[in-house]
Order: sequence, then structure tokens, then C-alpha cells
Amino acid sequence: MATESQNIFINKKPNFHCATCKKVIKEGDKFVDIQDQQKGMCFKCSSFKDYVFLPPGDAAYQTV
Repeated sequence: MATESQNIFINKKPNFHCATCKKVIKEGDKFVDIQDQQKGMCFKCSSFKDYVFLPPGDAAYQTV
């Protein structure tokens, strides 16, 4: 079974669009990289849409 890794990045480009829905991914927003295509997906279009991102620090002491 082949698996594909997906990386999450913070956008630093001023005019960056989601490859799926074509909405603008604003500077500073997180996006999911599409391998080998130099494109990205917003979180609403990705498989990460239901994930909760914790702030930096010790996750053992964070409350959500």
C-alpha cells in the first residue's frame, strides 16, 4: 500500500490560491502542500479540516 505524505505550511506568498476551490490562501494562513506540483490546498479542501492545532508549548498541559 503506497502512502503519500502531506506537509502543512504557513503561506508567505501574497497571491496564493487553493488548487481545489481556487479561494485565496492569505499570507500567514496554513495550507496543505500538494506533492510535486508546487501547489497547495486550503484546510477546508484537505483531509485535515477536522484537526485541532494546539499552540506551541507542552501539549500535555493544554486544554481544548
